Amino acid sequence: MPSISDYYRVLELKPGATVIQIKAAYRKRAKELHPDRNKSATAHQDFILLTEAYEYLSSNPDATVTSHTSTQQPSYQQQARQRATAYANMQYSDF
Repeated sequence: MPSISDYYRVLELKPGATVIQIKAAYRKRAKELHPDRNKSATAHQDFILLTEAYEYLSSNPDATVTSHTSTQQPSYQQQARQRATAYANMQYSDF
């Protein structure tokens, strides 16, 4: 599982970003990384990680880089990954 610092890195944010900043960063990066628009071999997985990061951080705005020892983190991350995978399989126009 990626760490919380990985989530901030993929969104190109600093830890402690607000929900508004997280949402704006996600929208910007999603336009770049969605598999329908990005033809790189890793686009699908990159988009899943991006969406997982967004889902997790927007649901846990108080998450910090040092809070990764929480017992709830894996289930939140698993749920975020499931939603991210579904989004990555959508057509960009439906997304």
